[in-house]
Amino acid sequence: MVNTVPNNPSTAANSLPPADSRERVSAFLKGLQDSICQGLEQLDGGGNFQEDTGGLTLGSFT
Repeated sequence: MVNTVPNNPSTAANSLPPADSRERVSAFLKGLQDSICQGLEQLDGGGNFQEDTGGLTLGSFT
């Protein structure tokens, strides 16, 4: 098994996520939701499922 933990823990604690991480996560989740909706439409055989953001933005769960 490969050790993926950095040798210097203080460096890992100070590292920041990529600047576009929120947009990347948002795009991933929207794509996942679209895939789930498509699967539900196929199972349902007649329903039309669509993305619903509910007015929430990433990071607004505080």
